[in-house]
Amino acid sequence: MKKQISVAVILLFIGLAFAPSINANMGKIVLGSKPDLVCNGSLNWADVKPGSTCTGSFEVTNLGDLDSLLNWEIVEWPKWGSNWSFNPESWNDLQYGDFIEVDVEVVAPIEPNQYLVGSIKLINTENLSDYCSVEVIMIVPFTEFIDISDLDNHTKQENKANLNGNFLVEIRNIFGGFGVHAEIVSGTDEDLDEVGWKISLSSGGLLFIGKKRTGMIDTLHAGETVKIWSFVFGIFGYGVMYKIRVSVFYNGDEIEQRDALGKLFGPYVSNIFLDPPINVK
Repeated sequence: MKKQISVAVILLFIGLAFAPSINANMGKIVLGSKPDLVCNGSLNWADVKPGSTCTGSFEVTNLGDLDSLLNWEIVEWPKWGSNWSFNPESWNDLQYGDFIEVDVEVVAPIEPNQYLVGSIKLINTENLSDYCSVEVIMIVPFTEFIDISDLDNHTKQENKANLNGNFLVEIRNIFGGFGVHAEIVSGTDEDLDEVGWKISLSSGGLLFIGKKRTGMIDTLHAGETVKIWSFVFGIFGYGVMYKIRVSVFYNGDEIEQRDALGKLFGPYVSNIFLDPPINVK
């Protein structure tokens, strides 16, 4: 009799140890049911024409508990661009392990020469602390040489202020074509002798010729504009941008520098983007 009671007690403890929790209110077995919102992918648009429509997609997944259901919604997106649209922009009862592909469409800004960064934020509508973000990058570059007379009024005013300031030289523009070209403008009333310059490229794809070129302007006359250039030859990849730096030297010191991004198609340089908001080394 004692042995039977002992066996029954042991079986009872084993049953309690492995039994699922019981929902006393509902009278049924309940497993974990917490969803987990996860975003996969990013949006990276390069070589975007001003005012054009860009499309892309990313995935939304529920990686929570096995029997969880996820309700999510897009609540934030970049302020730049216009006519943002998402299909779908929300979803209910997304089961564990399932995913939804979200199609994105946006109209690019009409102003060129922009490097735009932002994110799209999604939330679990039943748990605001559960959210995810999708990185968004858009590059709207100059696609051809832009003469200084064609720049917008804001840029013209900036250049006018610089010309009235106390600087020695200004790197007025960096542009492509066959090789990398730049304009060096005198900002003084006096001639400058032996003004050095350097054009250097880094990163991007395989660069065979033109990683660095230096030169000397014997005399930069007052108010004069001098064009410099460097022959290059490189192999590009889809979306690969080379980092370009133009530097000017006088009396042994670097007195001016300007950065840009560009693409190489053999010896041809295109899609110049001036003054990117990244460190170009």
